[in-house]
Amino acid sequence: MIPLEKSTNEDDEGDFYIQIPDRSSIPDENLINSEKIQNLNKLIDMLPDNYKKIVKLRFEDDLNYSEIAETLEIPLGTVKTLIFRARKMLEILAKEHKVLL
Repeated sequence: MIPLEKSTNEDDEGDFYIQIPDRSSIPDENLINSEKIQNLNKLIDMLPDNYKKIVKLRFEDDLNYSEIAETLEIPLGTVKTLIFRARKMLEILAKEHKVLL
């Protein structure tokens, strides 16, 4: 679906029309996004198991922090801490392996 922009134009005859910008993906963008996802998945696989599990619950299974806490039977504060630390680890791993995300 292409969202409508508020911009309108007038042609030479005075008729108005809505200009819909083309927002379809460029093949190169799709390739870059696919590579970024693959790189991120490789980095996630390098995390220690407890961090890997919580990251996958959050970002693959799309669970919120409370749902993760309930699923893993751990305190909500622990979930927040683990996700924060996992993100920091991913940043470090990305730098070490020269991976752009």
